[in-house]
Amino acid sequence: MSSKVISKTQIIDEMMCFKSEFEKVLYSKNYRLYWNNEEELPTFTATDAMKHLDIFLKVYKKHHRDFISCGIIKINKNSICVDTYFKMHSFITEMLSLLDNAKCFANAIDGDNKFITSSFI
Repeated sequence: MSSKVISKTQIIDEMMCFKSEFEKVLYSKNYRLYWNNEEELPTFTATDAMKHLDIFLKVYKKHHRDFISCGIIKINKNSICVDTYFKMHSFITEMLSLLDNAKCFANAIDGDNKFITSSFI
């Protein structure tokens, strides 16, 4: 099986192409119900991308069997080694899904999510 090396910088650049998607997931930009238009909503930066990439890769190391579709063979300090079937778009989608699930779970536990605790469900 052949492999290729992708630097974390390349991944972060790709994550920045999906900036609006990360903002929707991380900062609830699409469905924030009680925003008063005075407070400035945060924006997704390259620093945020690096932080969330590191979080995702730590989760991946512990639960790599759950992420088989990612195609990661080895995680290095500044890069990842992937198989030839690796698709950056699928990798980013998997990362967004994990972050969204984690945020929904955390909000449900905290009771912070008005939709989850509403009587309409």
